[in-house]
Amino acid sequence: MLCAWKSDHKAATAAGNINAAFGDGSVNKCTIRRWYAKFESNDESHKCRLGQAGDCCGQRSPKSDS
Repeated sequence: MLCAWKSDHKAATAAGNINAAFGDGSVNKCTIRRWYAKFESNDESHKCRLGQAGDCCGQRSPKSDS
């Protein structure tokens, strides 16, 4: 996801690419947006785990496509 963010890919594009590589349902746009928000705040620590509960759809990032 960090690579997609640094390449300026939208969340939908990143999710599509990851799901194509690892199987449908591997990740969703909401998860990507949450990670993008962390990256925007210079938090590249990767402390969060994929699939962690929590609603991120309300969070907007400049690169989100909502």
